[in-house]
Amino acid sequence: MAKNFEFDQLATDFGNIQLTPGEKDKSSTIKVLSWNINGSSAAGMAEARKSILKSVIGDVDPDVMLLQETIKSIDSFFKDTGIPEKDYNYEKAEDERETRVIYKNNAFEKVDPSPVHLDTVLKKVPEEETKVLREGIVPERRTIKNRICVVHLRHISTKREIIFVSFHNIRHNGENIATKVCEIIASLHESNECYVIAGVDFNCDIFEHKLVQVPPYTTTLRREDKVKVDYYILSNSTKTWEVKAIDLAPFHKKLQSEEFQMDLLNKAIDHDPLQLSLSEVKREEEGKVKEEEEEGKKNVPEHFVNVCKDSII
Repeated sequence: MAKNFEFDQLATDFGNIQLTPGEKDKSSTIKVLSWNINGSSAAGMAEARKSILKSVIGDVDPDVMLLQETIKSIDSFFKDTGIPEKDYNYEKAEDERETRVIYKNNAFEKVDPSPVHLDTVLKKVPEEETKVLREGIVPERRTIKNRICVVHLRHISTKREIIFVSFHNIRHNGENIATKVCEIIASLHESNECYVIAGVDFNCDIFEHKLVQVPPYTTTLRREDKVKVDYYILSNSTKTWEVKAIDLAPFHKKLQSEEFQMDLLNKAIDHDPLQLSLSEVKREEEGKVKEEEEEGKKNVPEHFVNVCKDSII
């Protein structure tokens, strides 16, 4: 299996080359937040976690949230974060404790009926068995279906259709499942010809990802000694993105008035939120952009094109 550091360097080079020339519409930038929001159940942790969620989500103000280990009911989530439920719609995984996709109803609308058929894509996943701590021995297809949330949305401003995915992997030996989820994301793109943006907690750092993009990012100080397990997985067509891990430490100042202790941070919520900013091109400009893109590709060094073909597409 390919290792992350090999892809990270390639993806950095790939991201630094402007493959979509043209004027971007800054007002149509889409903000996505992917985050495993669970933490310790020890005394005091729940209140600390509420403060963190409320501060970060209020500060980022994401259009879409791809959440893992959601555990609580959706009503409890909106109550804890202090955001108005009337302004959002959401979808959940078959096991709603695992993942949710929550989106602003003034930014996105659900494509209905949608050509996205998760069951059809899942049929390509072999029925190998895997050991899941909570459920015992479970077929891989069932494991993925329980833990994946998929929703097909249309951006109201640009009319761009995007399939959003949230996935939470099993805790141990999940490399094979992570690879298959990457294959599912590629299949969703191929069958529907629109962007696919997935926020995942893979619980592993080695998986096969030749069919998709895995944007690199720098971890925060509190997680630099830990295995990187949180990722965005993007379809190969998705461009003009930027991913960053949000450092929770600066939010300490905002939380001091609520008697939040910084040493509770890692226990209250172990994962850093990842923010993805996707810059869109106006639909009426796309014809011109495609022409400029083809011209731009001619100027890309031949050896780079070959590496992209071998390693990404």
